[in-house]
Amino acid sequence: MDTRTANKSKAVCYRSSIRRREKTG
Repeated sequence: MDTRTANKSKAVCYRSSIRRREKTG
């Protein structure tokens, strides 16, 4: 897999997790 794509997917997961935390917290 391309490193750029991997970084992009990682960032998406990170942002989604943060949003979920904000919603619960």
